[in-house]
Amino acid sequence: MGESYGHIQLVEGLVTWIAKNYLNGDIGYLLIDHPKSIACNKPPKIYGYVPDVFTAGAPSNRTIVGEAKTSRDVERPHSTAQIKAFLQYCSTHENAIFVFAVPWQMSRFAKNLLKKLQKQTNTSMVTTKVIEGLQAR
Repeated sequence: MGESYGHIQLVEGLVTWIAKNYLNGDIGYLLIDHPKSIACNKPPKIYGYVPDVFTAGAPSNRTIVGEAKTSRDVERPHSTAQIKAFLQYCSTHENAIFVFAVPWQMSRFAKNLLKKLQKQTNTSMVTTKVIEGLQAR
């Protein structure tokens, strides 16, 4: 299935944010599910789902799972199942973080959704971050 332009923009914003905040600006450590990525540079499946961005270890000694959702996709059951899987994965890795990129108008909803899903999956100890200020057309 092809990704929408809005989703691609969110993924690119997610990549930039993670690289800047955790990887000294170096995107070379990231595995990215992007139309331009070759197969060996795409993230692994995590409990049956492929995240948009993934890295483990270098240089921040942190596992990072990143997912981007457009306004249209954030509330879908498939998205909820993905996020639950990624939170559960992060809960099994020390120093892990789940980063969620959504359009700015969905940031409050996304924060509430993460709290709800963390409670449902008993993953409240997982560090999460909702990236605000991104726009998707």
